[in-house]
Amino acid sequence: MRERLKPYREGILVQTMGDVEDSVDFEGIAEISKAHNESFFKLRTLLNN
Repeated sequence: MRERLKPYREGILVQTMGDVEDSVDFEGIAEISKAHNESFFKLRTLLNN
């Protein structure tokens, strides 16, 4: 992957924040992860067009 990314000098950091009850709230973490992935793939689609 490093070789594939070498030509790019800049990038975009995508971060999602959410509320969870505690560090072992796996259901909350999974929901936030799902929302992040959906948003990221929408952004990726927009940038590729």
